[in-house]
Amino acid sequence: MIGEIAEFIALMRRRRWSAEQTRAHRDERIRALVAHAYEHVPYYRRMMDARGLKPGQIRSARDLEALPVTRKQDLLAAGADCVDPRATDLYRVATSGSSGDPFEQTLTQAEYRKRRLREFRALIGVGVGPLDRLVVLGPIRTRPKRVHRSLGLYQLEVIPFDARPEEQARRIGQARPDVLWIYPTVLKQVLSHTGGRLSELARPGLLITSSQVMDAPFRQQLLDDLPGARMAEFYGSAEAGRIAAGCREDDGLHLEDDAVHVELLEGGRPVEAGEEGTTVITCLDQFAMPLIRYEQGDRCRMRPGRCGCGRSSPVMDSPLGRCADMIVLPSGRRLSALAFDAVVRRVPGLVQYRFVQRRRDRLEAQFCFQTPPAAGVVEAIAGRVREVLREEVEVSVGLFGVEEIRGPKFKSVVSMLEEEGAGPVSG
Repeated sequence: MIGEIAEFIALMRRRRWSAEQTRAHRDERIRALVAHAYEHVPYYRRMMDARGLKPGQIRSARDLEALPVTRKQDLLAAGADCVDPRATDLYRVATSGSSGDPFEQTLTQAEYRKRRLREFRALIGVGVGPLDRLVVLGPIRTRPKRVHRSLGLYQLEVIPFDARPEEQARRIGQARPDVLWIYPTVLKQVLSHTGGRLSELARPGLLITSSQVMDAPFRQQLLDDLPGARMAEFYGSAEAGRIAAGCREDDGLHLEDDAVHVELLEGGRPVEAGEEGTTVITCLDQFAMPLIRYEQGDRCRMRPGRCGCGRSSPVMDSPLGRCADMIVLPSGRRLSALAFDAVVRRVPGLVQYRFVQRRRDRLEAQFCFQTPPAAGVVEAIAGRVREVLREEVEVSVGLFGVEEIRGPKFKSVVSMLEEEGAGPVSG
């Protein structure tokens, strides 16, 4: 326990590091990680040998560009060869497989503990206080009871995402959370059975959202319902843990750059700040199953300059959505779910929306309303969708019921182009 406290204090001190200190730490960890992977992980040794690379040639983050990007399919094909065979006391974190094949990230218990401590650090960073009651509504394991909880500090309750909505609503009301951490679609499911207003169940002062892009209509609905409440966003994955977390004084997300090195690429090349790119990560503290230049698959955009809060870590906008979940137009132009925000924002009674694409020239727009919409509302939305697309795309419109909102990873944009043989998405 004492060792864990010391480790957490060290993690908190990193928040005060200068950019130069973080950069030196990052490059040191990259050198150690690459050397370890080459020596002990067959997948990386083969990959580097095939390119005539030796660990000593990778001295900094910039040198990582000599290595190819690794994708989930590469690690699945490698199997045990992507794990250090000497690693013991292992812990496995599984992804849901909702955006591809199911996948497990292997960590040592020590690596997993550090990941959980970084999670705790992120919670404190967005404003969770020691006396706050935190309720988590989503797919998260119940934490072991720690000493601080025995003292009544940082109290945590987990409400399973697969419990019945009525039970979830009852437990939220009973817990009276100061902080509510949600998957947006899970909370939507709860509210669809309880009149649509969170304030009738509880009045948290802070809402944390993670693992899904929070659509603008639902965000505004929650903030209108809870005057004075704040909303913070976390960005992470089962593979890497926390990647970025919201700034308490801004609407951007600070990178966890002391633990994860992030590259944004387009066509294999780095993009400039302010431009969209696909997220590629290198996890600096994961040695049992290294992730070096691993394609996370999200579309993100970094902000230029430093944050006004004074922290030195780079700031990114909210993730724009996964690559596989973006609309691809006949011209090759891509649109994320955020492109439709203006279309659906503040539509009366709209609970959820979904856009399904099977061909580049066809788009299915599906809407879910709490009660049947007035005549002409749906077609008016479809008309605005066509204006956003600005290309020759046939838009069909349909409605689906509240009971069809299911699962914590419901996708508001579903692209089936590759599955349907339309060829790869072009940049």
